[in-house]
Amino acid sequence: TGPGGENIIFYSLPVSAGAQPQEIGRAVFGVGCGGGGSYPALSAFWNEAGYGGRLLTLEITPYGLVYSTNCTGSGTALLDLETGESAELGSALANVSVSEDGQQLLGAQEEGGDPTTGVLTLIDLETQAVTEFETEAIPDVTAFAADGSGALYYGARSITRTIDATDVPSLVEMQLGEIDAYTVTIHRIDGESETQIYEGDAYGLGRMLPTAAGELFFSLIPNGDAWVEAAREGMQTNQSFTAMAREYFPIELLALNTDGSATALVTGLEQTAIDPVALGGAAG
Repeated sequence: TGPGGENIIFYSLPVSAGAQPQEIGRAVFGVGCGGGGSYPALSAFWNEAGYGGRLLTLEITPYGLVYSTNCTGSGTALLDLETGESAELGSALANVSVSEDGQQLLGAQEEGGDPTTGVLTLIDLETQAVTEFETEAIPDVTAFAADGSGALYYGARSITRTIDATDVPSLVEMQLGEIDAYTVTIHRIDGESETQIYEGDAYGLGRMLPTAAGELFFSLIPNGDAWVEAAREGMQTNQSFTAMAREYFPIELLALNTDGSATALVTGLEQTAIDPVALGGAAG
């Protein structure tokens, strides 16, 4: 299909004994993602939040299949399952979520795939009409409220301090003598009103999981303070990045409280999904 592109086949599989997968469509998917770095936080962040902090999307809607068009997660299209034709929704539309009724899509429209340029964008999937929001922060993770309120959520991160590791030779050799640390915020939009509902010290926001009961669960990747301190005390930094990420950057799942604080629920649970029936949704 050309440099950097591979044909992919989409299947559906009924949830029943003996069911067989059925092909429902095909598309071209951009491949060739690589990169990374010497900082294990990247491994934890990308594992939880997707390559470069962008989760891939694959959602069935009444208007077709919404899918990410390449491995970077920046780029989204809608595949018409009747005609087999794909319509581009945004060549650099990332961190996409789909409303519970499948009518709308929310994401961060980037310029040239640069995540620091994201614009919160709402798309009507029937008409493909686009609404862009002016927001207080640059969005990354997005979500629709699941309680019928019509609210929108987005997360953001910004560098707010530096972790000094200039006294740790092993990290200086890795060009990690000074390490950026981040603050994460979560914002809620109700109509024309925007409210910051959470702020915390963390390397990144992994996922946001609203429930039909009005709750909001979310996952965080911690900053590197514990890892730097362990290296200072003699930890070997040439071990597996995955092992270091899980030990020193464990994913935290939290529940947002009404006063803007958060309650830690579990540590080390990765790529969490929720059951909408168990958490206030309707069966079926």
